[in-house]
Amino acid sequence: MPTLAYRVLDVFTDRAYAGNPLAVVLDADDLSTPQLQAVAREFNLSETTFPLPPTDPATADYRVRIFTPAQELPFAGHPSIGTAWLLARLGRLSQLGRTGTGPVRQECGAGILPVEVTADGATLTGGGPTAGPELDPEPLLAAIGLEGADGTGGRPRTCGTGLEWTFLPVAAGAVQRVAPDWAALPRAVSSMGLAAFSWDADRRAAHL
Repeated sequence: MPTLAYRVLDVFTDRAYAGNPLAVVLDADDLSTPQLQAVAREFNLSETTFPLPPTDPATADYRVRIFTPAQELPFAGHPSIGTAWLLARLGRLSQLGRTGTGPVRQECGAGILPVEVTADGATLTGGGPTAGPELDPEPLLAAIGLEGADGTGGRPRTCGTGLEWTFLPVAAGAVQRVAPDWAALPRAVSSMGLAAFSWDADRRAAHL
């Protein structure tokens, strides 16, 4: 394994040791996928990124591969923001000029995504929204310790903008009684995870 430079960032915060931690490993072009996964497992943070040259420089400014300790992700928010911000600060996005701010195009598993780097951080637009077919709520409810009566009549669906989650509507008060069965969940959910929520019509807010 070659010696590579890396940075550990705190994203979604303005102070150290807060927000979402992120490891960014530089110049890992020659590492294999198993080696990238091993590095991410060693950091053991929620995500580790590896910025690489784009597949097509005409359509993207850089490519990023995003790994959790267990798997590669097609897209994730704070790793994308942190990686773009760091590359700009290191002067690796030469098209941004001396200010290091402006629009960049990130290539990832979800496609080409626009990122706007600012003096204070970065913002991004996720991939195109997707919504799968309606799902049977019964096995999902059972996997989080709820029963059929806890459903709302609304049908769960798997949705995302590059990283898909399954969203399960439940009755008011049921969210507080969620008790995940960690063995049953992987059998019931094929997406990244399950989000049980109830909708508060008066406050126009969701409780997760």
